[in-house]
Amino acid sequence: MLKKEQQSITLFTVFVLSGIWAGVIFFTYQESQSVKEAFSERRSLYYIAATVFSALLLSYAIYLIRSKKQALLLAEAKEEQEQLLRLYASKLPDPCFIIAEDGTYMDIIGPEDKLFIFTAEQAIGRNLGDFYPPREVQEVLEVIRHTIESGEPQVTEYTPQFPFGGTRCFEVRTSPIDRLVEEKRVAMMVVIDITSRKQALEHIQFMTDHDSVTGLLNRSRFEKELLRLTAPGLPTSLIVFDIHGLRSINNAFGYQAGNDLLLALAHVLKQVGGKHFILGRIGDDELAAILPESDAASLEAYRSAVLAQIELYNQLHPEPALSVLVGQAFSNGTTNPSLLLRTADEAILQQKQALLCRPREQD
Repeated sequence: MLKKEQQSITLFTVFVLSGIWAGVIFFTYQESQSVKEAFSERRSLYYIAATVFSALLLSYAIYLIRSKKQALLLAEAKEEQEQLLRLYASKLPDPCFIIAEDGTYMDIIGPEDKLFIFTAEQAIGRNLGDFYPPREVQEVLEVIRHTIESGEPQVTEYTPQFPFGGTRCFEVRTSPIDRLVEEKRVAMMVVIDITSRKQALEHIQFMTDHDSVTGLLNRSRFEKELLRLTAPGLPTSLIVFDIHGLRSINNAFGYQAGNDLLLALAHVLKQVGGKHFILGRIGDDELAAILPESDAASLEAYRSAVLAQIELYNQLHPEPALSVLVGQAFSNGTTNPSLLLRTADEAILQQKQALLCRPREQD
């Protein structure tokens, strides 16, 4: 742009100087007979100046015509590009925002039913800060400026808090636009509501890590949490509750009765335990709890509280009764996590063997 302006100024300067020179010669020729006679022998100089002047004038006229034509072609190309952009954006199922680097909404294209908190008419000409908190506005502006400066598209995720309450998740695809809108640099942002997709992924992740009956962690995730908590070398307690006779209860009362006992025990473990306790179902009839940074006294207190709540449950639901065997282990920060589980399981196994031997002792 500057180069074209410099060329135009140079041509105009030459044109003016040539005109002045030709004018001086012409008026001198008309006003002074003596000068006229003096120049009569050098009349060719006048013709040369006139020829140069005419050539420069013609060149400048051609330059202006070509510049005007190029400007018209450029304007037509930009208009065509803008029409294609609007056509493309109008076909998108999600709204498209043309936003300046200062946060001003320059245009909004697409379905208005997905704009949530404003209409296109309400937003165009106003700023992001009129609708969103400063922190969120700053994040969006940084993406817009980075996109404009780098010329590279950006894909980001936002989880804004709406004024009317509720949270939704959006994927924002920001692309640079190689033109000015009202003398402002702008970017195009296509906003896609991915709340349902995120919820579906979170549900899949939850089902991957949790037991479908109790909602507690499954054994795989439980073992990962046990490894994570014991890795720093901090004291950790583990306690396992085995529902005694669950298979017999399933056979006698049905699987729903067995599931009800699993849910009841899971509820007791949640109710008695702290928020930082890690609970999981590590077997068909076994639920377990990890007590981070606890000592033997804390473990015993938790065990007693759980057994007391189970006794209250059985008073309200006598059949089938919830009977549990308890195995526990304590680590001072040096015990292998797998050894903790093995110690608790061995304690439960010993209790089961004792119960099997009890009728023989009575005989």
